[in-house]
Amino acid sequence: MYKLRIASKCDQFRRAGFVFTREGRDFHVGELTEPQLRAIAEESMLAVTVLSADEPENDPGAASSDKPAKKVR
Repeated sequence: MYKLRIASKCDQFRRAGFVFTREGRDFHVGELTEPQLRAIAEESMLAVTVLSADEPENDPGAASSDKPAKKVR
């Protein structure tokens, strides 16, 4: 299963019932409903990156992965 890393292009942005920051927030694809995914994907103020399931969660203390992520927007 894939994960999405969703980050705001400004300091803080709200969409689909969530608050997003520049640091980004990780979700497993199944955690979001279709309407939430659509609202997030269509929002120009959010950057969505598709990650493989084995990449570490977005944790400032965690080491970054050497694998490139696929940029969606």
